[in-house]
Amino acid sequence: MSFFNKLGILFLIIGSIVNAQITKLDLQGILDIVIYDGSPVYLNQHGDVYIATASGFARLNVPDRMLQLATGHNSLYLLREDGSVWQHNQEGLKLLERDLPTRQMLVYGNRLYLLRNMGALSCIENGRPRMLLTGHQYTTMSRAGNQIFLTDGWGRVYRYDTYVDFLEMIDPTPDTVQIASADSVLFALKKDGRVFKYEDMQFYPLMYDKGITTIETNGQYLYFADREDNIYELNLAVERMDTLNVSVKPEFLRWVEDRLYISEKGGYLYEYKPLARRHRIQVNFHRLYSPTIHPMRDGFGSTRGF
Repeated sequence: MSFFNKLGILFLIIGSIVNAQITKLDLQGILDIVIYDGSPVYLNQHGDVYIATASGFARLNVPDRMLQLATGHNSLYLLREDGSVWQHNQEGLKLLERDLPTRQMLVYGNRLYLLRNMGALSCIENGRPRMLLTGHQYTTMSRAGNQIFLTDGWGRVYRYDTYVDFLEMIDPTPDTVQIASADSVLFALKKDGRVFKYEDMQFYPLMYDKGITTIETNGQYLYFADREDNIYELNLAVERMDTLNVSVKPEFLRWVEDRLYISEKGGYLYEYKPLARRHRIQVNFHRLYSPTIHPMRDGFGSTRGF
Protein backbone atom coordinates (compact mmCIF):
# COMPACT_ATOMS: atom_id res chain seq x y z
CA MET A 1 0.00 0.00 0.00
CA SER A 2 1.37 3.40 -0.96
CA PHE A 3 2.12 6.18 1.49
CA PHE A 4 -0.70 8.32 0.09
CA ASN A 5 -3.20 5.49 0.43
CA LYS A 6 -2.18 5.15 4.06
CA LEU A 7 -2.69 8.89 4.55
CA GLY A 8 -6.16 8.61 3.01
CA ILE A 9 -7.10 5.79 5.36
CA LEU A 10 -5.85 7.78 8.34
CA PHE A 11 -7.99 10.75 7.27
CA LEU A 12 -11.04 8.47 7.06
CA ILE A 13 -10.32 6.98 10.49
CA ILE A 14 -9.93 10.39 12.11
CA GLY A 15 -13.07 11.74 10.41
CA SER A 16 -15.18 8.75 11.40
CA ILE A 17 -14.05 8.99 15.01
CA VAL A 18 -15.36 12.58 15.15
CA ASN A 19 -18.70 12.10 13.43
CA ALA A 20 -19.90 8.79 14.87
CA GLN A 21 -19.89 9.46 18.59
CA ILE A 22 -22.58 12.09 19.25
CA THR A 23 -25.73 10.85 21.00
CA LYS A 24 -28.97 12.69 21.75
CA LEU A 25 -30.13 12.03 25.32
CA ASP A 26 -33.74 11.96 26.46
CA LEU A 27 -33.17 14.94 28.76
CA GLN A 28 -34.17 18.59 28.44
CA GLY A 29 -33.32 21.83 30.20
CA ILE A 30 -30.14 20.55 31.89
CA LEU A 31 -28.02 23.09 33.78
CA ASP A 32 -25.27 20.91 35.26
CA ILE A 33 -23.84 17.37 35.00
CA VAL A 34 -21.43 15.46 37.25
CA ILE A 35 -20.40 11.84 37.73
CA TYR A 36 -21.19 10.46 41.19
CA ASP A 37 -20.53 6.88 42.25
CA GLY A 38 -19.95 5.92 38.62
CA SER A 39 -23.26 7.32 37.32
CA PRO A 40 -24.13 10.64 35.65
CA VAL A 41 -26.14 13.05 37.80
CA TYR A 42 -28.17 15.80 36.13
CA LEU A 43 -29.53 19.10 37.42
CA ASN A 44 -32.42 20.53 35.40
CA GLN A 45 -33.69 24.09 35.00
CA HIS A 46 -36.29 23.56 37.73
CA GLY A 47 -33.59 22.77 40.30
CA ASP A 48 -34.38 19.04 40.47
CA VAL A 49 -31.58 16.44 40.57
CA TYR A 50 -31.71 13.11 38.71
CA ILE A 51 -29.32 10.17 38.56
CA ALA A 52 -28.99 7.79 35.62
CA THR A 53 -30.08 4.21 36.38
CA ALA A 54 -30.31 0.99 34.38
CA SER A 55 -34.01 1.66 33.73
CA GLY A 56 -33.83 5.40 33.06
CA PHE A 57 -33.56 8.33 35.47
CA ALA A 58 -34.44 8.54 39.16
CA ARG A 59 -34.93 11.73 41.12
CA LEU A 60 -32.63 12.07 44.12
CA ASN A 61 -34.18 12.70 47.50
CA VAL A 62 -32.55 16.09 48.06
CA PRO A 63 -33.98 19.59 48.54
CA ASP A 64 -35.40 21.35 45.47
CA ARG A 65 -34.26 24.56 43.73
CA MET A 66 -30.61 23.52 43.32
CA LEU A 67 -28.19 25.60 41.19
CA GLN A 68 -24.97 23.58 40.92
CA LEU A 69 -23.49 20.12 41.52
CA ALA A 70 -19.98 19.03 42.46
CA THR A 71 -18.40 15.72 43.46
CA GLY A 72 -15.46 14.66 45.59
CA HIS A 73 -14.59 12.92 48.86
CA ASN A 74 -17.12 10.16 47.95
CA SER A 75 -19.87 12.78 48.17
CA LEU A 76 -22.23 14.75 45.97
CA TYR A 77 -22.29 18.45 46.85
CA LEU A 78 -25.30 20.59 45.98
CA LEU A 79 -25.67 24.36 45.90
CA ARG A 80 -29.18 25.71 46.47
CA GLU A 81 -30.79 28.94 45.24
CA ASP A 82 -30.62 30.42 48.75
CA GLY A 83 -26.82 29.97 48.75
CA SER A 84 -26.80 27.01 51.12
CA VAL A 85 -24.44 24.07 50.48
CA TRP A 86 -25.48 20.44 51.02
CA GLN A 87 -23.61 17.13 51.11
CA HIS A 88 -25.15 13.83 49.97
CA ASN A 89 -23.40 10.46 50.43
CA GLN A 90 -23.93 6.98 51.86
CA GLU A 91 -24.42 8.50 55.31
CA GLY A 92 -27.34 10.57 54.08
CA LEU A 93 -28.00 14.26 53.47
CA LYS A 94 -26.33 17.02 55.49
CA LEU A 95 -26.44 20.83 55.41
CA LEU A 96 -22.83 22.06 55.31
CA GLU A 97 -23.06 25.83 55.04
CA ARG A 98 -25.75 28.51 55.04
CA ASP A 99 -24.27 31.40 57.04
CA LEU A 100 -22.45 32.95 54.05
CA PRO A 101 -24.42 32.46 50.82
CA THR A 102 -22.44 30.73 48.06
CA ARG A 103 -22.60 31.25 44.28
CA GLN A 104 -20.21 28.49 43.06
CA MET A 105 -18.50 25.35 44.39
CA LEU A 106 -15.32 23.53 43.41
CA VAL A 107 -13.68 20.41 44.86
CA TYR A 108 -9.92 19.85 44.91
CA GLY A 109 -7.90 17.64 47.25
CA ASN A 110 -9.40 17.61 50.71
CA ARG A 111 -11.03 21.02 50.24
CA LEU A 112 -14.44 22.15 49.08
CA TYR A 113 -13.91 25.66 47.69
CA LEU A 114 -16.82 28.09 47.98
CA LEU A 115 -17.11 31.32 46.02
CA ARG A 116 -19.32 33.55 48.11
CA ASN A 117 -22.05 35.89 46.92
CA MET A 118 -20.13 38.76 48.50
CA GLY A 119 -17.18 37.96 46.19
CA ALA A 120 -14.82 36.23 48.65
CA LEU A 121 -13.29 32.75 48.33
CA SER A 122 -13.37 30.33 51.26
CA CYS A 123 -13.13 26.58 51.72
CA ILE A 124 -14.23 23.76 53.98
CA GLU A 125 -11.25 21.60 54.90
CA ASN A 126 -11.63 18.52 57.09
CA GLY A 127 -14.99 19.87 58.23
CA ARG A 128 -13.65 23.30 59.16
CA PRO A 129 -14.48 26.54 57.29
CA ARG A 130 -11.59 28.79 56.29
CA MET A 131 -11.55 32.19 54.56
CA LEU A 132 -8.94 32.38 51.78
CA LEU A 133 -9.39 35.50 49.64
CA THR A 134 -11.16 38.80 50.16
CA GLY A 135 -10.81 42.28 48.72
CA HIS A 136 -12.04 41.54 45.18
CA GLN A 137 -15.53 40.86 43.92
CA TYR A 138 -14.88 37.43 42.40
CA THR A 139 -17.68 36.13 40.20
CA THR A 140 -16.54 32.80 38.66
CA MET A 141 -13.79 30.23 39.19
CA SER A 142 -12.23 27.29 37.37
CA ARG A 143 -9.46 24.86 38.36
CA ALA A 144 -6.36 23.56 36.55
CA GLY A 145 -4.11 21.33 38.65
CA ASN A 146 -3.43 23.03 41.97
CA GLN A 147 -4.39 26.43 40.54
CA ILE A 148 -7.76 28.15 40.74
CA PHE A 149 -8.48 30.84 38.19
CA LEU A 150 -11.02 33.51 39.08
CA THR A 151 -12.71 36.42 37.34
CA ASP A 152 -13.96 39.55 39.08
CA GLY A 153 -16.87 41.85 38.37
CA TRP A 154 -14.88 43.73 35.71
CA GLY A 155 -13.88 40.58 33.88
CA ARG A 156 -10.25 40.58 35.02
CA VAL A 157 -8.56 37.20 35.60
CA TYR A 158 -6.62 36.03 38.66
CA ARG A 159 -4.52 32.96 39.42
CA TYR A 160 -4.60 31.48 42.93
CA ASP A 161 -2.03 28.81 43.81
CA THR A 162 -3.70 26.55 46.37
CA TYR A 163 -0.40 24.97 47.46
CA VAL A 164 1.26 28.18 48.65
CA ASP A 165 -1.88 30.36 49.00
CA PHE A 166 -0.52 32.83 46.45
CA LEU A 167 -2.72 35.20 44.41
CA GLU A 168 -1.82 37.24 41.33
CA MET A 169 -3.72 39.10 38.64
CA ILE A 170 -2.76 37.57 35.29
CA ASP A 171 -5.07 39.55 33.00
CA PRO A 172 -5.85 43.15 33.98
CA THR A 173 -7.92 43.76 30.83
CA PRO A 174 -11.71 43.71 31.41
CA ASP A 175 -14.61 41.89 29.74
CA THR A 176 -13.73 38.23 30.31
CA VAL A 177 -17.14 36.51 30.26
CA GLN A 178 -16.06 32.85 30.63
CA ILE A 179 -13.00 30.88 31.69
CA ALA A 180 -12.31 27.18 31.13
CA SER A 181 -9.32 25.25 32.42
CA ALA A 182 -7.93 21.73 32.86
CA ASP A 183 -4.53 20.19 33.58
CA SER A 184 -2.23 23.22 33.23
CA VAL A 185 -4.07 25.23 30.58
CA LEU A 186 -6.52 28.13 30.87
CA PHE A 187 -8.73 29.70 28.20
CA ALA A 188 -10.49 33.05 28.54
CA LEU A 189 -13.45 34.12 26.39
CA LYS A 190 -13.89 37.86 25.96
CA LYS A 191 -17.14 39.76 25.50
CA ASP A 192 -16.31 40.47 21.83
CA GLY A 193 -16.04 36.74 21.04
CA ARG A 194 -12.25 36.39 21.10
CA VAL A 195 -10.53 33.52 22.96
CA PHE A 196 -7.08 33.59 24.59
CA LYS A 197 -4.92 30.74 25.89
CA TYR A 198 -2.83 31.34 29.04
CA GLU A 199 0.51 29.58 28.72
CA ASP A 200 4.04 30.33 29.92
CA MET A 201 2.70 33.29 31.90
CA GLN A 202 1.28 34.97 28.78
CA PHE A 203 -1.99 35.06 26.84
CA TYR A 204 -2.09 34.00 23.18
CA PRO A 205 -5.09 34.61 20.89
CA LEU A 206 -6.99 31.89 19.05
CA MET A 207 -6.67 32.60 15.32
CA TYR A 208 -10.36 32.33 14.49
CA ASP A 209 -12.23 35.15 12.79
CA LYS A 210 -15.81 34.39 13.86
CA GLY A 211 -17.20 35.42 17.24
CA ILE A 212 -17.13 32.61 19.82
CA THR A 213 -19.98 32.19 22.29
CA THR A 214 -18.92 29.40 24.67
CA ILE A 215 -15.80 27.34 25.42
CA GLU A 216 -14.75 24.17 27.25
CA THR A 217 -11.53 22.18 27.60
CA ASN A 218 -10.29 18.86 28.94
CA GLY A 219 -6.62 19.80 28.67
CA GLN A 220 -6.10 17.91 25.39
CA TYR A 221 -8.77 19.68 23.34
CA LEU A 222 -10.44 23.06 23.25
CA TYR A 223 -14.13 22.85 22.37
CA PHE A 224 -15.93 26.01 21.28
CA ALA A 225 -19.08 27.22 19.53
CA ASP A 226 -19.32 30.32 17.36
CA ARG A 227 -22.16 32.73 16.65
CA GLU A 228 -23.26 30.63 13.68
CA ASP A 229 -23.76 27.67 16.08
CA ASN A 230 -20.86 25.65 14.66
CA ILE A 231 -19.09 23.52 17.27
CA TYR A 232 -15.38 22.75 16.92
CA GLU A 233 -12.77 20.52 18.52
CA LEU A 234 -9.19 21.85 18.51
CA ASN A 235 -6.39 19.41 19.31
CA LEU A 236 -4.06 21.52 21.44
CA ALA A 237 -0.96 19.36 20.85
CA VAL A 238 -0.95 19.68 17.05
CA GLU A 239 -3.49 22.49 16.59
CA ARG A 240 -5.75 20.48 14.31
CA MET A 241 -9.38 21.62 14.25
CA ASP A 242 -12.41 19.47 13.40
CA THR A 243 -16.14 20.21 13.25
CA LEU A 244 -18.48 18.25 15.49
CA ASN A 245 -21.34 16.93 13.41
CA VAL A 246 -24.33 18.12 15.43
CA SER A 247 -26.87 20.77 14.40
CA VAL A 248 -27.95 22.55 17.58
CA LYS A 249 -27.91 26.02 19.08
CA PRO A 250 -25.60 25.32 22.05
CA GLU A 251 -26.39 26.83 25.44
CA PHE A 252 -23.19 25.49 27.01
CA LEU A 253 -20.46 22.88 26.57
CA ARG A 254 -19.39 20.80 29.56
CA TRP A 255 -16.60 18.21 29.77
CA VAL A 256 -17.35 15.63 32.46
CA GLU A 257 -14.86 12.84 33.12
CA ASP A 258 -14.42 11.35 29.61
CA ARG A 259 -17.10 13.03 27.50
CA LEU A 260 -18.44 16.35 26.28
CA TYR A 261 -22.04 17.37 26.94
CA ILE A 262 -23.70 19.84 24.58
CA SER A 263 -26.80 21.56 25.93
CA GLU A 264 -29.20 22.91 23.31
CA LYS A 265 -30.87 26.24 24.09
CA GLY A 266 -34.17 25.37 25.74
CA GLY A 267 -33.90 21.82 24.44
CA TYR A 268 -32.14 18.49 24.57
CA LEU A 269 -28.78 17.34 25.83
CA TYR A 270 -26.21 15.71 23.53
CA GLU A 271 -23.26 13.54 24.53
CA TYR A 272 -19.99 13.28 22.60
CA LYS A 273 -17.50 10.64 23.74
CA PRO A 274 -14.28 10.65 21.71
CA LEU A 275 -12.37 7.39 21.64
CA ALA A 276 -9.41 7.36 24.00
CA ARG A 277 -7.02 6.70 21.10
CA ARG A 278 -8.29 9.68 19.06
CA HIS A 279 -5.81 12.18 20.49
CA ARG A 280 -2.91 9.75 20.06
CA ILE A 281 -3.87 9.03 16.43
CA GLN A 282 -3.96 12.73 15.59
CA VAL A 283 -0.58 13.40 17.22
CA ASN A 284 1.07 10.41 15.51
CA PHE A 285 -0.47 11.39 12.16
CA HIS A 286 0.90 14.91 12.57
CA ARG A 287 4.40 13.54 13.15
CA LEU A 288 4.27 11.62 9.87
CA TYR A 289 4.33 14.78 7.79
CA SER A 290 5.62 17.31 10.34
CA PRO A 291 8.32 15.70 12.51
CA THR A 292 8.66 18.68 14.84
CA ILE A 293 5.99 20.74 16.58
CA HIS A 294 6.82 24.44 16.65
CA PRO A 295 5.01 26.29 19.46
CA MET A 296 3.55 29.55 18.18
CA ARG A 297 4.05 32.74 20.09
CA ASP A 298 1.83 34.99 17.99
CA GLY A 299 -1.29 32.94 18.62
CA PHE A 300 -2.59 29.42 18.30
CA GLY A 301 -4.83 27.56 15.90
CA SER A 302 -3.50 29.39 12.85
CA THR A 303 -1.57 26.69 10.97
CA ARG A 304 -3.89 23.69 10.87
CA GLY A 305 -6.93 23.36 8.67
CA PHE A 306 -9.91 21.03 8.86
